[in-house]
Amino acid sequence: MEKRTLVMATMNPHKFEEVRAIFADEGLGNRFELTNLYDTGFRGDIPEEGETLEENATSKSRFVFELNGSDCFSDD
Repeated sequence: MEKRTLVMATMNPHKFEEVRAIFADEGLGNRFELTNLYDTGFRGDIPEEGETLEENATSKSRFVFELNGSDCFSDD
């Protein structure tokens, strides 16, 4: 099975490492190549204009998808 690249829409290295550890613990490391915004070459800020954490996380994921078409998820 080929690994799918999955982008975590974060620039926070600590959050990224926490999620990477969860992926490893759950055995997902053999299915997904987990990357972050820094790995994609993105160096800007993603606007967070929502009123809830869910709105901001959704906005960040949409932003990354529109930026490079990558499968992604985000935190907030």
